[in-house]
Amino acid sequence: MLTLGYDDSRGDYIMISHAHIAYRYEILSLLGKGSFGQVVKVYDHCTNKIVALKVIRNKKRFHQQAIVEVRVLEHLKNQVTPSATNVKPILISYIIDICR
Repeated sequence: MLTLGYDDSRGDYIMISHAHIAYRYEILSLLGKGSFGQVVKVYDHCTNKIVALKVIRNKKRFHQQAIVEVRVLEHLKNQVTPSATNVKPILISYIIDICR
């Protein structure tokens, strides 16, 4: 996949503190890193809230898995009452392809 310098050799997005993603999310810190990508603490300038944003690695197989994951989370969002379980509601989900 084309990288344009936004990701490293592993396909992980290169996090820069206070950089913006999609002109909306301001990166505050890295919360965690896993096999599929990274989770970052960001400030959402549209809602004025601090949220977690999952950034998937820039590899085709992870992109496909992310689409499946979003579908599963959307299904859970519609089926589960958050107050009755340990499931946190997903606020918004979409795929931004910043490396193409």
